Amino acid sequence: MEFAERHHSAAGGRSSRIITVRVPDSRAATLLCLTVGDLLAGLSVAVVLRAIAGPSATTPWLLAGFLGFYAAVVALGLYPGRGIFGPERIRLRALASLIAFLPPALVSGLWTGMWAADLLQCVAFGLGVFLLSAFFETAIINLLVSADLWQVDVIVVGDPSATKNVQTDLTLFPDMGLRPATQQPARSEPETVNLHARKDRRETREYMVDSSAPLPTLYSVKQASVTSRPGGGVQMLIKRAIDFLAALFLIILTSPVLIFTGLLIAAYDGKPIIFKQTRGGKDGTDFQVWKFRSMYKDAPARLNSVLASDPALQEEWSRFFKLRKDPRILPVIGNFIRRTSIDELPQLWNVLKGEMSLVGPRPFPHNHLDAFSADFQRIRHRVLPGITGLWQVTLRSDGDLEMQERLDTAYVQGWSLWLDLYILFRTPIVLLSSRGAR
Repeated sequence: MEFAERHHSAAGGRSSRIITVRVPDSRAATLLCLTVGDLLAGLSVAVVLRAIAGPSATTPWLLAGFLGFYAAVVALGLYPGRGIFGPERIRLRALASLIAFLPPALVSGLWTGMWAADLLQCVAFGLGVFLLSAFFETAIINLLVSADLWQVDVIVVGDPSATKNVQTDLTLFPDMGLRPATQQPARSEPETVNLHARKDRRETREYMVDSSAPLPTLYSVKQASVTSRPGGGVQMLIKRAIDFLAALFLIILTSPVLIFTGLLIAAYDGKPIIFKQTRGGKDGTDFQVWKFRSMYKDAPARLNSVLASDPALQEEWSRFFKLRKDPRILPVIGNFIRRTSIDELPQLWNVLKGEMSLVGPRPFPHNHLDAFSADFQRIRHRVLPGITGLWQVTLRSDGDLEMQERLDTAYVQGWSLWLDLYILFRTPIVLLSSRGAR
């Protein structure tokens, strides 16, 4: 079967086209996994709600709402939804929840006359289904990527200077489901693409992407982009409220881990167990970041000694400001808390104080910040630094200064609550894999 590509040019050469050339034979497995995730989310929230509130006359309306939610998710193209960036998937699920659960809440209240109670149950159920289904979807797609059942092979067509960034983005975010075909280089001339099998026809897609956008923004050539715009002042207020409440909850929840980790560090290398360091924060103001101490007390001297004796390590340090085999780190306990990011948990106190956010660019020490351009430092100063961020859920410590700058800039310029939720959902997945941690 032949697929004829029609060449599209964009003003300024800033737009590229992405064309599917091969689809894995996994459509049934993919749809089954996504369906099971949504069903588990609905069932889990229903069980918790019943345990808290007991049997309710609103149960039939909640069931109707969930069926409507499932239908809306399908109608919005999330089954399977390849080519949709993670934050946009979350936004569409939020829209599906609103569409599905608001009418049952109103009808239930009118039917029973118990407006407040029915509305509260429908809102709680809808919010729970939205959050849990979005997290399950993120986790399931990650598993499908690992099993090579999610990504389709694509070629990127357009201005070579723009398509290089597009290909990098597709590699950074494999959950988009579009994998640049290694045998097909980026190209700018119209051509004919051979599809491998007729059965691939139903999933053959063409996408357009604005290469100048801070974050991957793809849409079908037959429709306009529906990606949400960066968040404004109201979203920032919601972000701060989420930060405070979530940090308080997480401090209580992880208190046994905090106590046990502190005791281990003290037993192995004495006090102090908390490491404090001046870092650059919002608006260029400095603050003391808190971490569990994962290094020897004489860490600076150990670092200077090894860098002075090994030019290769000096080069590695200048690129990453980290070493793969760092002589400063405490054996066993230091490596473990760094790989699992347990050493970052004390920063929840910084979040409570308003010096940091749960999500944002990492707060760097000044010797790291000074390696960046002045323009990039000004971009970073526009937002609170975060415990986790876009860089952490993509490259983590594998990214050099250039990629850190690109990802942090993309986060600041493309920020929204949906992007924060996407990063929060991906964080535990990345921590479990320990990819790029050091």
